[in-house]
Amino acid sequence: MGESGWIATHVYYHGDLDALLTGAVAPLVDELDRDRAIEDWFFVRYWEGGPHVRLRVRTSRNADPERVHHLVNERLRAWTAAHPAPDTNVGHEYARTAKRRAALENRTSYETGVRPNNAVEPRPYEREYAAYGSDEVLSAVERHFAESSWLALRILATGPSRDRRSQAALAMLVVALAVAEPDLRRLAALLPGGPGGESPVRAGEPELVLPAAVRERVAHLWDAGARTRGGETSADRGALAAWLVSVRGLCDRLARPEAATGLSVARPVSPLISAPPEDGTGRTVPLLLRCTHMMNNRLGLFDQEERHIAATAVRALADLARRRGGEE
Repeated sequence: MGESGWIATHVYYHGDLDALLTGAVAPLVDELDRDRAIEDWFFVRYWEGGPHVRLRVRTSRNADPERVHHLVNERLRAWTAAHPAPDTNVGHEYARTAKRRAALENRTSYETGVRPNNAVEPRPYEREYAAYGSDEVLSAVERHFAESSWLALRILATGPSRDRRSQAALAMLVVALAVAEPDLRRLAALLPGGPGGESPVRAGEPELVLPAAVRERVAHLWDAGARTRGGETSADRGALAAWLVSVRGLCDRLARPEAATGLSVARPVSPLISAPPEDGTGRTVPLLLRCTHMMNNRLGLFDQEERHIAATAVRALADLARRRGGEE
C-alpha cells in the first residue's frame, strides 16, 4: 500500500502499450469499479527502466486492500503471460536516450538498466508534491487524472490513427487553456512570444503555416472553453465534452481556498510555457498544461507530435488574439 490508500503497479512491456491498456487495464479497472473496490485510478506511460505502464488504484473504504493488490497483480500477470511482448533490443535504445529523457524532466538520477520484459512489479506510490503542491491540490489533480484515464481508454478502444490522436490532443489543449485563462490577451503573455516565452518549435524546424480551417477550428474550440458553462455533463457530445467537464471541475476544486494556497508553480512538463509567473498569478495555466501533457502521454503521443500540437495552438491563438484585438 502507498500513500492515502493508493496501490501502484508497473507493467514493463516492450510491445504495443495500447494493447496492454485496452486488453488488460481496461477490463481490470472496469471490474474493480463495478465491485466498488476502488474510488479512483489512473495510468501513465513511462520510459524509465524500459517502456511500461504505471497503474495506480485507490482502494475504497470498504474494500480489502490486500485483496485488491492481489487481484491487480494477478490479472496483469495473467494477461502478459497470455500476450507476451517479444524481446527486442530495447536496452541499446534505452542507453542512447535515457539521459536525454531524464534531463528533459530536470532529473539527475534515473534507472540505468532496463527492467525485464513482461514483468509486473508492485511499487510504492509517491505523490508528486514538487510538481503540483499540497495534499488538497494533489487530490484534485488525481480526480482529474482518473477522469482523463477513463477518457483515454475510451479513445484508445477505437484504435485511433496518429492523426486522430493529434486532433484530439489539439482540441483538448485549446479548451484547457480557455478554461484556465479565458482572457485571450492575458493568456498570450504566458505563452511563447510573451514575456519569457520560448518557441515550442525547435531550431531548424520549418516555420508553421496554418490552413484557414485549422485557425477557425481553434477559434471555435477557444470559444467553447471560454464561454460560461451551460450545465453540460460528461455524457454530452462525446470525448471533448467529457474533457471540458473534467477540466472545469479541476479548476473549480483548485479555486477553493484550501487548494489555492497550496498550488505549486513548478515548471510544467510542456513545450508550451517556459516558466510560471514569479508573482504567483496565472498558476492554473501551468498546472493545466501539465495535465494536458499527461493526457497526451495517455494517448501515446510522441514528443515531436506534442511539439507540433503546441506550435499549432500557439500560432492559432496568437492570430486569434490579433484578429479580435483589432476588432475592438
